[in-house]
Amino acid sequence: MDGLSFHKALGIIKRRYIGSAVNRVSVQKDQLYISLFKNTHINLLFKTNPPPSLEISEAALGESVAVLANLSGARLTEAGNSAYDRLGWFVFQNRRPSGKPISYKLILEPMGNYANAFLVGEDGTILYRISGKNIDPDRDIGVGKVYTEPRANKRYSLDNSETINDFKELTGFYPLTANAANTYRDEIGFAQTVDFIRQELENDTFYRDERGKILPFPPYKDAEELPFDSLKWGGGSNGSLNEEKIAETIRKFYQKQLDHYTKLAGKLDKELETAKKYPDVNAEADLIKSNLHLIKGKGAYELTHYDENGINTVRYDYNSDENPSVYADKLYQRAAKLKRAVPLLEERIEQTEQ
Repeated sequence: MDGLSFHKALGIIKRRYIGSAVNRVSVQKDQLYISLFKNTHINLLFKTNPPPSLEISEAALGESVAVLANLSGARLTEAGNSAYDRLGWFVFQNRRPSGKPISYKLILEPMGNYANAFLVGEDGTILYRISGKNIDPDRDIGVGKVYTEPRANKRYSLDNSETINDFKELTGFYPLTANAANTYRDEIGFAQTVDFIRQELENDTFYRDERGKILPFPPYKDAEELPFDSLKWGGGSNGSLNEEKIAETIRKFYQKQLDHYTKLAGKLDKELETAKKYPDVNAEADLIKSNLHLIKGKGAYELTHYDENGINTVRYDYNSDENPSVYADKLYQRAAKLKRAVPLLEERIEQTEQ
């Protein structure tokens, strides 16, 4: 996948899918799947086996390793790439169990035989990598190290090409795209060709030449047009698997996911039911605080209860070994925690149902 096509694919994803919820991120051998939900399900596939590519897949297969599971339920907030080069990223924002927001960056490097993908934390630390392939041997890509971009092998791009007259010298151009661009240059001039290509990179259409090669701009005027959704760089996302085996794999995968999310939804419903009882916990703390002078330890007490109906006497069994004041404070803390959990659980249940 050439740099310009990668840049264009990321631009399409950015326009269409920013704000999507992440269902899951999974890995199958040398393939990374990103399953998103925005009105409908979208499955992105990043292939690191040659030739690497970024495309839309029929299904999101594979297993979600522990660190990638942190992306489940996150929102896609950004997508971009570096100067038309084969280096791009997605930024996802999620929430910690405490409710505090946290961001992750998924970096894709579709660099030929050295293609790789990395999950990077907020401090730039590599949390996960799909393989040990490294196009730049001078950098350390070990888990726990700070991610650094590989060195660029070209100085110029479509954004700073005033002193250049050959597209082979620009970042993102490889023999196929450079030769096609130079053909336009010979007809309409270099600057006009730059403007033409930059305009083409803003639409959602790719093109196929007479040899079946895919380009982000038309190699000639009547080139075949292809929507991004239909692209299958390198012969499709499922290799040599036949259709029956693919269908069975997908059925098993989604049945497994259905069982998992059905079980999770039931668990979350019970947690939400408990969390919504925070007023009762708070009321118990109020009752104890109002009657500290009466509670002398474990036992049954007749306590004064204040509510909207006035003053009542209620029976209360105090079963804690702790000082009543300390115990009441802990109940207040628990009630506050349960109250905070309600909207978080409701959001997780909605994502689980999706």
